[in-house]
Amino acid sequence: MHWLDFLIGFCVGSLFGIIFCSLQEKKRERKRNREIEISLRKEMEQLKTMKEEKGWSNDKDY
Repeated sequence: MHWLDFLIGFCVGSLFGIIFCSLQEKKRERKRNREIEISLRKEMEQLKTMKEEKGWSNDKDY
């Protein structure tokens, strides 16, 4: 009976560990994606400002 309890506890603990690590990875991925999105928005704003300063037309794609 003690071995059975040990095996059940070990399996449940392993599952909790796998779930926890998976959730942590998803959280890190969302944070990384958010940082990339913020960086891209800043870059787009800088390009938009440069475009307006130089008087480039919106008719052409550069």
